[in-house]
Amino acid sequence: MTANAEQRPIEATVDAQIDADLRQKAEESGELTFLGSIEAFIAVSRWLGPEHGPALVTLRALARQLDQRVTAAMVAQFGVAFRDLRSQAPSAPPASDGVEDIIDEARSS
Repeated sequence: MTANAEQRPIEATVDAQIDADLRQKAEESGELTFLGSIEAFIAVSRWLGPEHGPALVTLRALARQLDQRVTAAMVAQFGVAFRDLRSQAPSAPPASDGVEDIIDEARSS
């Protein structure tokens, strides 16, 4: 057995414990975490598919690191990765057909 093969189960155990600790910390403090925000985003983003897997893995990894220690560089990278993923969302229908905007403009004049 190689050293790399032996480390994978240990790394997975450590990662799972870190995730559990971060969730518990968030629950106890009542504060939103970076990882919690990504999970909430995923839960409401029905458009995400298997093709978004690499971006989601990246965001989760960055979020886990940020929940442990915030640095400006990590926040910037998280923002870039998140905006890139969000830009892939199907465009939403317009909020209005323009008629309400015209009515609102007429009322204000």
